[in-house]
Amino acid sequence: MIEELAFAAWSRRGGAGAAPVGGRPTTDVAFELRDDRESVPSLLRFAQPGPADVRALQPGAIRQVVPPPGDRDADEEHCPYVELATEDLPWRYGLTDGGPPRPWLALVVGEPSDVTVAGDRATLGTTTQADHDLVRVRLWAHVQRPRTASAGSGFSRVVSPARLLADRDYVAALVVPWKDGGPAWDGSAPAEVLCLHSWTFRTGAAGTFDDLALQLHAADNDEVGTVKVAFGGEEVEVPGALTTLGFTWDPIEPGSPARDHDVLTVETDRQGREYVQPPAYGDAWVGHAEVRAEVEAARPLPDAQWPWTAQVNADLRVRAIAGVGLQAGIDLQEQIVAAADAQWGQGRWTADLIGSLALGTAAAEAQWRRRLPADPASQLGLLGPAAHRLPVDDHPTATSLAGALGEPEPGSAAYPVGLLGPQVARAVGRDRLRDAGGQVELQQRAAEGLPVPARPKDDIATGADPWEVEAGHLDGLGHRLEQTSGGATSAEEVDRTLRGVLNELEVPIVVDVEPTDPPRRVRPEAVVDVLVAGATSGSARRRVTGRLTGHDDEEPLAPLRDCPDIDLPAWPYVRDVVPHWLLPGAETLGPGEVVAMRTCPEFVEAFLLGLNHRALGELSWRQHPVAVGCTPLRRFWDAAPDDGEPETAGEDVQPVRRWLDGSRLGSHAPAGVRAERLVVVVRSELFRRYPRTLLFLAPHTPGTGFADRKPDLARPVLPRSVSAMGPDLTMFAFDRDPDVVDDHWVVVQEMPEGIRFGRTVTAADSAAWAKANLDKPLRVLLEGPATVGVSG
Repeated sequence: MIEELAFAAWSRRGGAGAAPVGGRPTTDVAFELRDDRESVPSLLRFAQPGPADVRALQPGAIRQVVPPPGDRDADEEHCPYVELATEDLPWRYGLTDGGPPRPWLALVVGEPSDVTVAGDRATLGTTTQADHDLVRVRLWAHVQRPRTASAGSGFSRVVSPARLLADRDYVAALVVPWKDGGPAWDGSAPAEVLCLHSWTFRTGAAGTFDDLALQLHAADNDEVGTVKVAFGGEEVEVPGALTTLGFTWDPIEPGSPARDHDVLTVETDRQGREYVQPPAYGDAWVGHAEVRAEVEAARPLPDAQWPWTAQVNADLRVRAIAGVGLQAGIDLQEQIVAAADAQWGQGRWTADLIGSLALGTAAAEAQWRRRLPADPASQLGLLGPAAHRLPVDDHPTATSLAGALGEPEPGSAAYPVGLLGPQVARAVGRDRLRDAGGQVELQQRAAEGLPVPARPKDDIATGADPWEVEAGHLDGLGHRLEQTSGGATSAEEVDRTLRGVLNELEVPIVVDVEPTDPPRRVRPEAVVDVLVAGATSGSARRRVTGRLTGHDDEEPLAPLRDCPDIDLPAWPYVRDVVPHWLLPGAETLGPGEVVAMRTCPEFVEAFLLGLNHRALGELSWRQHPVAVGCTPLRRFWDAAPDDGEPETAGEDVQPVRRWLDGSRLGSHAPAGVRAERLVVVVRSELFRRYPRTLLFLAPHTPGTGFADRKPDLARPVLPRSVSAMGPDLTMFAFDRDPDVVDDHWVVVQEMPEGIRFGRTVTAADSAAWAKANLDKPLRVLLEGPATVGVSG
C-alpha cells in the first residue's frame, strides 16, 4: 500500500492567487471590450474569500486525527497530523507571495502550559510559536492520492513539525495562522488565533515501535513451563496451564512421596464417626465408594494405566492442580452462585407450577380409583361411552381408544366389545377384509355417526341394495349395545348379549385368516382394564404433559433440577491470583523474548475437576436445585466459538458424567475441539503500546534450509485469541497442533493507526518532504523452530 501512494505539494481550484488585497487572495480575469469601431483589452481583478472570512469547518471536513484523541501512549518520534476530506481545503483560502499558495491552516502542538484553547480561540505561547515557524509553512500541508489517480481524487493532510518529548501531555489545535494578510505570530509574545479543531493526547515511554520490535528474539534457555513441588522432601515437576512442547508426565516410582493410594482411606474415631477426609475428586459424578475402589484397584497398575479417577486422586502432582481449582471454587463461590441463580431465573417459579400440576394430576387419578364401581360390567357401562374421546399417542393409525380397540392384530377378527354408542361398528384386521360393493365404507360411515340409509329386511327380495340394508342394521346395533350396557350385571352377560345381537347382523364379511390361526376376540375384561387405565392415568397425564416442553420426557412431572451452564473462563483467576500456575517461570523471560508453548489438557481437566467439585458443593449448600451429575463450569480458556461452530467449540471439557470409565486425564475435550494448542508468548511492551500490532504464523516456502525459505504471507495463520498475561506479557493462542511451529515463521507486523511521518529529512516542497519522511510499516520474522528451544 505504501508503494502505491503519490503526493502533491498543493492543490487549488483556479490556480494560484495573485497579490493579495486586504488579506484576501485575488484572481485576474483578462477580457476584451469591443464595439463597431474598436477593441480594447482589459484586466479585471477579483478578490476571493481569505483566511479572515472563515469562521468554522463543516462537519465531515476532517477525516481523522493522529494520534487519536485521548491516546495515552502516543509515539513521540512521529508527527501529529489532521487529514481533511478534500484535496484543496488547506490552500482554498490561502495567500501567495509570488510562489505557490501558502496554506491558510496550520496544526500546532504544544504542552498545556503553552497552548490553551477556549471556545474557538487558541492562545499560543512563544515556545509553541518557535516550534512552528511560519517561514516553512508550505512544508506542513500536502495532497495524497493513489499513484494512478487523477487530480481531485485524493485528500489533504496538515502536519505539525513540533518535536515531542516522551511521557508528556500535549494539546493539538488546527488554527488559522494569518492575520490582516500577514503572519499571526512571530515568537515575540503570546498570540491569539482562530481555532477550528483541537484535541489532547499523551506520549508514552521513550522508544518507538521499531525500537521495541527489533528487540524481539527467540527466548534463551529459560526454565519455563513447570512448577517444582515438594512432596515429603522429594521435589517433582508439575506442568502449568501452559507448558513446553516437549513436556511429558514422567512415571512415579513406587514408594515415591508423590504417589499416594491411601489418600482416600476412611478412618473413624472411638465413637465410629469418620474423620474429615480430603476431597475425593470425581465422587460428585462417579460416587465416593466407586472413586475409592478405582483408586485402590489402580494400586498394582503402572501409573501410565491409571484411569482419570486414580490419576487425579493418587498422583499427588495432579491432585495439587485439582487443589488449585478447588481453591478457585472457594474464592469465586459468590460469582458462581450468582451466575447460577441468574440462569435459574424463573425456573423456581416453573418448578412450583409443575409441582402443583403433578399434585393435581395425582389427586385426580386417586379420585378415579376411589370412585370407580367395583364390578367390571359397571365399569364398562361407565367408561365405554368415553372411549372415542380418550386419545392414544402410540397407535399407528387410530387417534382414539375406540379406534385402537376396534383394530385387532393382523390375522385375527374381533368386535369392539364395550365401545358403546352410535359410533360402534364391527371391525376386522385392516387390509385383510375382502368385500364387494363397498360394505366397508358403509361400516365406517356408521362408526363415525354419519347417516346411512336403513331399509326393511324384505327389501332384498325386491332388489334393494343389500349393503344399504345391512348398514341400517349396523346403526341399530349401536342402540342395542347402549341399552344392553345400562342393565347388564356382569361382564359375561354383556359378552353374551353382544354375541347374540351380533349374530343378527347379516352382512357377508369374509376374513382372510389362515386355517391354523383361529379368530381371536377381545374379552370384555381386557377392554375394561384398558378403559380404566386410560381414564385414571394415561389419557389425563398425556393431555397435561403434552403441553410441557423442556422437561425430562421420561418423568415430565418430576421436580425440576437445574444444571447451570456458567460461562466463566477460569484462566483469569489463575493469571491474577496464582500466576505461577499459568506460565511457570514467566518471570525468567527477558525483554523481547518470544517462546512457543502449548496448552496442557491434563492441567485444564484437573483444575476444572477441583473447581466443579467445590462449585457443586456450594450450590447444594445454598439449596440450589442442582441436578445430579452436572458440570456447570466447562471452560478454562476464553476462546469463544466462531460463527457456524457448535456451542461446545468454546468449551474445554465434556460434562464429567460422559467421561468413559478407565479413560485418561486429558482426553475429554468435546468433539471437534483441540485439546493441545500452540500458544506463542511474548515479553514486550510492544503490544500494549501498539495494540493493533499483528502476530501470526506464515508457512515457509520450499528450500534447503529454514533461513533460505521465505514466508508465504498470502497464507497467514491467525491466532484464535490474544490475551494479556501482564503489563508486558502477551499470549497468542492458535487453534493448531503445537508442532505446527516447526515449519512456520512467527511474524510480527506493524499496523499503525495511519500513515506516519518522521522529521529527519528536509525537502524543497511538501510533496518531497512527505515522500522522504514517510515511515513504512515494519515486519519482524522469527524462525518458528528457534522459539521452541526452551528447557522444561
